[in-house]
Amino acid sequence: MTDLYRNLHKIQLDEDKICQVFVNVFLNSIQALPEGGTMTVRTYEKQLTGIDIHEPYVKNGVFTAGETVIVAEVEDMGTGIPDEQITHVFDPFFTTKPIGEGTGLGLTVSRKIMESHGGQIDIMNREEGGVKISAVFKM
Repeated sequence: MTDLYRNLHKIQLDEDKICQVFVNVFLNSIQALPEGGTMTVRTYEKQLTGIDIHEPYVKNGVFTAGETVIVAEVEDMGTGIPDEQITHVFDPFFTTKPIGEGTGLGLTVSRKIMESHGGQIDIMNREEGGVKISAVFKM
């Protein structure tokens, strides 16, 4: 399912590297849906407010209230990530997948690519199940 904002401002990015980020994110979401299910991709622009201070990308000091950002979100209805493991998903070689099914580098590389573009990528479990990954870019 998609919900794509059609009039996003253009920003300067390395297309191949950003494509790698989304391939990694999409593959993780698809693999979290072994029995099938829904993956939603959403894009939008947002002006950050003081209410957004709870968002990881604001809390980490990457963005500040008042800035306008472009957000790309991928949500899946998969199994989610155990709470004790979710803080490690960006660590090199960390994986929740069985041996031989993942290197544990996809999200590590994705985070580095996002940071090199002045952006941020975050992941959180959804209350409804599954996860939401947000990639946020400065305009």
